[in-house]
Amino acid sequence: MGNPDAASPPPHDTEARLTDVRHAADLHSGHTILRLGSDTRDPDDSEAEEALDRLRYEIALTIEHCHRVLDVSEVRSERDLTRVEPVVRKCVFWAQRYPWRSITVAAGAMPQSISHLPVHTPTALRRWDLQLWQRVQDLGIQYADYGIAHPGTAGAAWRPMPSLRYSDDEVWWIYLWPQGVADRHAMYDLCKELVASDHWPTQGRDFSWGDHQIAARADGVGGPGNAANWRAWTTSHHLAQVMD
Repeated sequence: MGNPDAASPPPHDTEARLTDVRHAADLHSGHTILRLGSDTRDPDDSEAEEALDRLRYEIALTIEHCHRVLDVSEVRSERDLTRVEPVVRKCVFWAQRYPWRSITVAAGAMPQSISHLPVHTPTALRRWDLQLWQRVQDLGIQYADYGIAHPGTAGAAWRPMPSLRYSDDEVWWIYLWPQGVADRHAMYDLCKELVASDHWPTQGRDFSWGDHQIAARADGVGGPGNAANWRAWTTSHHLAQVMD
């Protein structure tokens, strides 16, 4: 499939980008992902309609081979949901006029930073992106999100505190544990707290690769990891949670 960022519809795409998309589609039997909307623009069905003819010409687009993603980027409140739901419905009604291979609504709800949240206690953050899909799933469309990350590009924190962003049915549980220079046990203590919680899955460590890694640290096995490891463990759990 083509890269969603490289396959968003004109007029915002350059000729060079469309050439790259055409080459990528050729490598995969013409299959392409077309994203409508971005982190700065809501999906616009009128704009997309105008773009279709150019796409058909520039990249030899065959709609039956294309996946259409309606990306509303960040939804962080009831107000955001109220604003974007009619946008999504309007764009889905337009998209359903064509035989797309699939139609998916995508959104993200994780804040750019979690450093302001309390430490030594799990904090629940509502999965507003999931709530958006629950409101529009009657349209028969598929679900996508930004995992446990913010939709935008986040700057890397310098020596971030040990943390896990753990997906549950309706919320993420955010765990933040401060760590002193000489203290290497914060992540082990954090994982022990998570494994003992009521949102630890009934399958335990077998729920996902990430849960296996978390359970191992709760047992004091393996190194404490770093920010990339912590993100990988909870992304693995998030994927399993969504599929479940």
